[in-house]
Amino acid sequence: MTTGERIRVRRKELRLPPRVMAAAANISLATVYRYENGQIGKLPVSVLLSFAKVLQTSPNDLLGWPEEGNGEPAYLRNKKFMRIGTAGTQPPAVEFEYQCVGNDLSASRILDGDTVLIRRQPTVENGQIALVRLGEERVLKRIYQGEDYVELRSENPAVPPVVLRGGELTQSNYEVIGLAVAFCSAIR
Repeated sequence: MTTGERIRVRRKELRLPPRVMAAAANISLATVYRYENGQIGKLPVSVLLSFAKVLQTSPNDLLGWPEEGNGEPAYLRNKKFMRIGTAGTQPPAVEFEYQCVGNDLSASRILDGDTVLIRRQPTVENGQIALVRLGEERVLKRIYQGEDYVELRSENPAVPPVVLRGGELTQSNYEVIGLAVAFCSAIR
């Protein structure tokens, strides 16, 4: 659709006679018709602004350009579309970020300095990676739990697992802070 066609369609939607357009832009009635029919290709800015004001729209709409910010072409704005759901899952809920220290989880591709996105939750399933508080230290480990123990495994063979048993599993000594749901890594 050309600019002239958009002007004519909008004018007819508002049921405005062409003389109103001519008076607003201080041009002749014949010139309005020539703009609408595409006989005059270049529309001066002053005329465009006058037309947009009278037609209760923006110059971008008349030119068929997308409005700033939404990127949607003006000619699609009033069209009706059927909504179709997206495939896949929703992104994980994230409550905070943790800056990984060390290469304990290098086999999982989580390296020193990577940003790990954490969802706060007090328990995790066996084999999940979680942010854990051990005394005053916070560590990112793969967790395995049994009846009377918790094993915090690194995925780096150079780092031995930490096993907590019985009395070591107190609130002051051990706490699951949250589940690691995603991570961001720099290209190295």
